Amino acid sequence: MNVRKHLKHVTGIDPCSSAPWFAGWRAPHAADGIGSPPVAVARSWLARVGWRRHGLIGIDERPKAGRRTTLLDRGQMPVFKRDALAQLLIPGVILLMGVLGALIVSWLIRGN
Repeated sequence: MNVRKHLKHVTGIDPCSSAPWFAGWRAPHAADGIGSPPVAVARSWLARVGWRRHGLIGIDERPKAGRRTTLLDRGQMPVFKRDALAQLLIPGVILLMGVLGALIVSWLIRGN
């Protein structure tokens, strides 16, 4: 199916992909894989069975064209523990620097 993303006039199954071994096509196809599959058997429930709840894939379907979005673009980037720690520490460090700066300035003004 990846060949269709780049070459829109191509029809059928991409012979250079694992598509001939794929068992989730909506309609039967003539190109059955010969030999052992080039990919591992799915181990998770979602990869084996769950995705089929949305329906099998048509031979004429292809990846959606257009701009890809990332988690960062959608404002859904996960916050890692390291970042959370930095978010807690940085304001405290800034506050401490401000207090120390004020103490130094007052010490200099008094001339001690």
